Amino acid sequence: MSDKPSGAIHPAAGARPLMRRAAVAAGCFAGLISLFHHVPVSIAALRGGAAFLGVLLVGKLGLAALERSLAADRRSEGERGGP
Repeated sequence: MSDKPSGAIHPAAGARPLMRRAAVAAGCFAGLISLFHHVPVSIAALRGGAAFLGVLLVGKLGLAALERSLAADRRSEGERGGP
């Protein structure tokens, strides 16, 4: 029997909202800094969008790696037969 409660929260569950907020903040910050440097609004928007997508992509890749690591850990625990 596992020591973990049946209603345990997945570790990545708290990281998803944080990742989205970080992506939005990075996009806003990149666009705002571009505007401070007197770049046209369209270019600033493209830079902000690129920063948003970049942080979102890195976050999703990190979450995928975390989930694969957790799955491998669960498999190895099952093979050992211990807690």
